[in-house]
Amino acid sequence: MAVAVSGNNVEAMIESRVVQNDLIETAICLVVDDEALVCVTTMPIYSRSQRQKLVEELTEDIAQELGIRAVICFDCDIYYKASKLKKQQSANPDEIRALIKSCKIRRGDEYNRDN
Repeated sequence: MAVAVSGNNVEAMIESRVVQNDLIETAICLVVDDEALVCVTTMPIYSRSQRQKLVEELTEDIAQELGIRAVICFDCDIYYKASKLKKQQSANPDEIRALIKSCKIRRGDEYNRDN
């Protein structure tokens, strides 16, 4: 079930859900169309498989609960840019889409291979 949603309430719901995970310290979410950029800072993660498992769990939970495809990002630079966009009264959807694209390019095909 895909639900086209946007707005701070959905972003807040995703952020709240994501930080419930013990490995996540902070999260910033930006939603555009039916896709969410979820930038996170984590506790130390020492293995690639542990990071991949975290990404899979978060994307699956968000998809099941809200019908939104999540792009999980660990990149500090993108986190910073997302936080700046989040502080704006109304972020331009094209800027959010560009940030999502940038995240996907930086991480390559390592995570969320279908995105």
